[in-house]
Amino acid sequence: MKAQFRLTGETHELHLTTEHPCSSYGQPVAVTEDGQAIDVVSWAVYRVVSATPEELKEFAAAGYPAKPAGGR
Repeated sequence: MKAQFRLTGETHELHLTTEHPCSSYGQPVAVTEDGQAIDVVSWAVYRVVSATPEELKEFAAAGYPAKPAGGR
């Protein structure tokens, strides 16, 4: 999934992982390409740029709900 941080305009490639120290009790956390975790509260200032339907489902199940790119 690609998402843009709205405050700076930076775009990041994101993936879910349980291998990051911010993950607890097996709950996946969204992580940028450089290893920075994004908590579910901060997720509100991100905008999905591109994602597959499967990625949207996986992220929503992990607590990162998002509309498809171009959605309102």
